[in-house]
Amino acid sequence: MYKGALVLAELARELNVRLGRSFEIRVVGDGSARINLQELAQRYRVADQLKILGSLDDVAEELDSADVFVFPSLCNESFGIAPLEAVARGIPVVAFDVGAVREILGEAPKSSIVAPGDVIGMAEAILMWLRAERTHWKNSGLDYVRTRFSVSAYAETLTRLYSELLSNKVRLTNTFP
Repeated sequence: MYKGALVLAELARELNVRLGRSFEIRVVGDGSARINLQELAQRYRVADQLKILGSLDDVAEELDSADVFVFPSLCNESFGIAPLEAVARGIPVVAFDVGAVREILGEAPKSSIVAPGDVIGMAEAILMWLRAERTHWKNSGLDYVRTRFSVSAYAETLTRLYSELLSNKVRLTNTFP
């Protein structure tokens, strides 16, 4: 829960201003920031809107019930699998622009990337997705993940890269489709 979880209390406070108390942020994960997050939620008077579920063996049910997936990590993520799981399930994703997030989500359907720590921008992106029409979301997200991040897509990219390196056509930028 250390990956930007404390931002969620501030986000809940911002959404509270915009939506009233008609929302719930469900936090999956556990860790040393849990107590601080609970205290912050109490201080900001959003404890009723912020539900900390702890670690779950299977997050599919939580993902399927979500309207928007928020990835508040402020860490330098090398590869965040959680946002891709949400994209594959057709859930809009809102994330901070840290680490490889832009590379992973930059062309993903129904994703918004906001400046690191920009809670107001994150709240605005969430509201945009809550108001959006939801037709054909699931298939487009799954297609995106399959074509860019499947084992076969990775193998094709790696094979192409090795072929280019062996033929002295070194091009190391934007190696993924």
